[in-house]
Amino acid sequence: IVDDMPDEAAHLAGCIDKWCTDNSVPYDCDTYPDGSIFINSSLSGEYDLIFLDIYMTVLNGIETARVIRNSNNNCHIVFLTSSNEHMHEAFSVHAYDYILKPASYPNVSRVLTDLYKSRNDFCKYLDIYADKHNYHIAYGDVISVEADSNYCIITADTQYRTRVSFGHIEKELSADGRFLTINRGLIINMDYVRNMDNGICTFKNGCIFPLNSRKSHELKQAFIDYNFMMRHARNDKGGIL
Repeated sequence: IVDDMPDEAAHLAGCIDKWCTDNSVPYDCDTYPDGSIFINSSLSGEYDLIFLDIYMTVLNGIETARVIRNSNNNCHIVFLTSSNEHMHEAFSVHAYDYILKPASYPNVSRVLTDLYKSRNDFCKYLDIYADKHNYHIAYGDVISVEADSNYCIITADTQYRTRVSFGHIEKELSADGRFLTINRGLIINMDYVRNMDNGICTFKNGCIFPLNSRKSHELKQAFIDYNFMMRHARNDKGGIL
């Protein structure tokens, strides 16, 4: 929660606690009194969800969100506002939703329920064996899969080298719209991609992979179509982008 009004921040924290308690959802919630303090915190890039007040005196919510988006495109931003006059600016920072202040429990509950449901409906796992251990990796955490002879290298929070055929993993992931085979022996998760231009797939972390030269236009269109679909999916849930 980033809000320079302590009482309103505390009230919102209470609403979050009630929803998480009622729904048996474990969580951690921190509160920051200003956008600049939040941005300079060591944890600013680690949050899944940020409730962000628009009207703050030192650094307002829109400006804070723009800084956040420079390094984090995956977290959900929900604006807290006493007026909807800035809603057009929220499109440029891909806000998920907004709540009119003072936040009411029904509105907070609506946002948390929608986000929790979409996250769990979309959550599948890749079960692998690597380095004498079994791993249960959420699809959303898989960044890429590369063939390596009779092995596959799965990049997520770290790299896992597992003895399994590329075809086996490709078949499993092909049913999930996030994944795209962009070259022989190479699957990527489009949620982590910044763009596909000039025959190159560029990830948000700066890594690059070559696209199949004969299919580069087709692959780029698939990436565009996926992002278009995701935007509409969020709008259908009542969010804004």
